[in-house]
Amino acid sequence: MRTILISSLLLLTSCTSGTFRPGSVPRVSISQLSSEKDVFSRKLKNREELIISVKKGEVIPAQFTFDSGIVLYKSRESMTAQRDFCIYIGKGKFGLSPDCKTFAHFHKGSSLKKLFGFKRGSVSLGLKIDKEGISVPILIKQN
Repeated sequence: MRTILISSLLLLTSCTSGTFRPGSVPRVSISQLSSEKDVFSRKLKNREELIISVKKGEVIPAQFTFDSGIVLYKSRESMTAQRDFCIYIGKGKFGLSPDCKTFAHFHKGSSLKKLFGFKRGSVSLGLKIDKEGISVPILIKQN
């Protein structure tokens, strides 16, 4: 099984800011990316630019890791897109866009807020004890 690490791209973007327009870049749907993973895995390993188009309602496989130094949480889940958006990967950049034209760098919260119209976010953490046992509900919400 091949794993494509995007984290190295995220490290490379730390010097840049704002938004960008990548120009003429191949666009692929999330379902096409999944069905032709060998082809796109090679393209990404060769550092070719790619725009991934995600439509509202599509399911995106995800691996979530939370490592605080106190606790470690790993989970393989799926995310469901609540709106259409695009992901740009390439040339040392990783960005998100609501229109597949203008992208905000993933690490630039102010640019993401502006492009997507985000307002405020919140994080809540609790402790739940019921018939099923003990759990720690965590909610991260972006409005």
